[in-house]
Amino acid sequence: MAELVIRKGEEKDLDRMAEIEKICFSDPWSREVLYDDMVGNRLSTYVVAEVVYEAGERPEGCPCSELAGYVGFWMVFDECQINNVAVRKDLQRRHIASIMLSAAMDAAKRAGAKVFTLEVRAGNEAAKALYRKFGFTEDGMRPNYYSNGEDAILMSCTVD
Repeated sequence: MAELVIRKGEEKDLDRMAEIEKICFSDPWSREVLYDDMVGNRLSTYVVAEVVYEAGERPEGCPCSELAGYVGFWMVFDECQINNVAVRKDLQRRHIASIMLSAAMDAAKRAGAKVFTLEVRAGNEAAKALYRKFGFTEDGMRPNYYSNGEDAILMSCTVD
């Protein structure tokens, strides 16, 4: 049976992360922006989910493992800003985003996070429901935040 491995993102993941970003978002970060954030930003951390196949069970032409998704966040003092949560379309609705977000939040808590913040598209009900499950509440709105004019909802949660 395939195993889902959660680990820290590495430079070798960037090509696949950029592909997932393009598929998941209407305003995707480029590979270069992801690279600059992952490699050049000391405040940034990425958590990735990787599907690892056992011998004989992987799909035709598929490598031994493949990236399922990622979460990117910044730590600034005791605040964690979650920037990206993305899961491949064919693997969505399998709780991978929840597993990655939980791992990312645990890592941020170990690094001293007391407050978590994020922006989410006003119309992205699935993402808002995911964040509510983790204790996030809606705090405000950024009008016309996205390039298509859609508003961003500001969400946050405080932890012990």
